[in-house]
Amino acid sequence: EDGKLEIDGAMNANFGRKFEEHWIDNFNMEEVKEKDEKTDEYIPTNTAAPMSFIVAKTINGKTSMRLLRALFDSGGSATMIHEHCLPKGCKPTLLTNPITSNTIAGNFVSKTCVNLRDITLPEFDRNKKIDEQGAFVVCGDCNYDVILGRDFLMNAGIDIRFADNKIKWMNLTIDMKNVGNKNVVHTGQAEDDDDNFAATILDAKYDGATPEEVANQQKHLTPAQREDVRKLVAKY
Repeated sequence: EDGKLEIDGAMNANFGRKFEEHWIDNFNMEEVKEKDEKTDEYIPTNTAAPMSFIVAKTINGKTSMRLLRALFDSGGSATMIHEHCLPKGCKPTLLTNPITSNTIAGNFVSKTCVNLRDITLPEFDRNKKIDEQGAFVVCGDCNYDVILGRDFLMNAGIDIRFADNKIKWMNLTIDMKNVGNKNVVHTGQAEDDDDNFAATILDAKYDGATPEEVANQQKHLTPAQREDVRKLVAKY
């Protein structure tokens, strides 16, 4: 007993008065959990997307010559095209087995494929051509007409540079695009062959028309999308 008093005395002398209870006695785990659950919600910023436009002279042997909104997807191995962008009379090739593709624009199942020939990237250069590119045909909601996978990007030598938000092809460079909700295009069933985003703006019926006139004829597009078309046509 005397030894205990001596120890208590020494502890009090060095560390002050003893407490009746320890801090752990008042520890409330539920309060800690509640604080953890009140973390700030993550809201991603609206970043630029690696997208542009492509035009294929033919798709599975049928004349296309339509301006298609394309996403450059370095995370996907294969190229895909939406079924509503196929020209009239185009008969896709049936695949032996359905293919499931995972892309940054979503997951898609393809049962058919097509071959695009004489491809141009008009935002870069309207005269330079890529001979051909195979593509799986997809359906359902998609924000783009075409998703260009690594097969296309490597074959064409396209460099996607997120460091400065640029896309480079050969010695030509374009800016990535900001795609807010108002600029998203959901490719869906069209009333007729002219009522989807893959509008014919390189057709002969536009010869002699101003960029503004061409853009204004794309009634199915939003004002922001028509402005994109106007800028593109103005370059040529």
